[in-house]
Amino acid sequence: MKKAWKLGLGVAAMFAAVPAMAADHQDGTISAGGALSDPTTDITDVFSWMSSDGNTVNLVMDVFPGASSTSMFSTSAKYVFHTYSAADIVTATHVKRDIVCTFTGTTAPQTASCWVTDGGTSVADYVTGNASVAATPLTSVSTKMKVFAGPRNDPFFFNLAGFRNASSVVASAIKATVGGSTAYIKGPDTASPGCPILTTAARNAIVGKLTTDCIATSPPKDFFRVPVTADNVACVEAAKPALVTTLTQNQKTSGIVLSLVVTVDKSLMTTGGSTLGVWAATTK
Repeated sequence: MKKAWKLGLGVAAMFAAVPAMAADHQDGTISAGGALSDPTTDITDVFSWMSSDGNTVNLVMDVFPGASSTSMFSTSAKYVFHTYSAADIVTATHVKRDIVCTFTGTTAPQTASCWVTDGGTSVADYVTGNASVAATPLTSVSTKMKVFAGPRNDPFFFNLAGFRNASSVVASAIKATVGGSTAYIKGPDTASPGCPILTTAARNAIVGKLTTDCIATSPPKDFFRVPVTADNVACVEAAKPALVTTLTQNQKTSGIVLSLVVTVDKSLMTTGGSTLGVWAATTK
């Protein structure tokens, strides 16, 4: 099975502190019984950002939604951060660098092996050993790569009620254009056909919905971490999607994922330029 997220990250100094990220949960291959056939390779989140000094690339891949504190990484899968560096985001010429990690052992601590490749057969750096101690991460001989691998709290948060309310604002804005109203929409974006240009009022309304609960009076709730019955009483929704209801029950019993955290010296990753593209995959 292969799962991937794609994102872009500029590593120039002016962009050094800005993270890029993506998320999904429990959308891997489902067995006949309704469970994930192999949660160890189901990617839930990918994060990528620069260190504050702009010298280190930080990469995080979270897998195994609903893991326990004793869950382990697959011993038959490869966990891969695919990267490429270029002069800028539109340049066709780029240099590939892959960070590949594998695991051995069926009892704790597992042995992690990670290496930086050039997209082919050459290895720029390599490390192997126990990567389960966050305070003393596994470090390569060159000290240019450090690795941690183990259970961590799931960072996922989704304000479902706020998202639905924000979606309604956008839908109303689009409908208003039919009648010629400009309260929420200025008109179509000619550079991106089909996309509306929202007014300041509309943008403020959407942000307000996304940062509050369903009636826009209280802080948002993570719908996937609390039972359905714990929703704000004014947020009763007659027809919650079955998948959402299922995820709610799963996440409230375990808010843990397995995290693979890799920090790499920028010199290993940006030989093609100061703009770095990153995507992650698990393969068997």
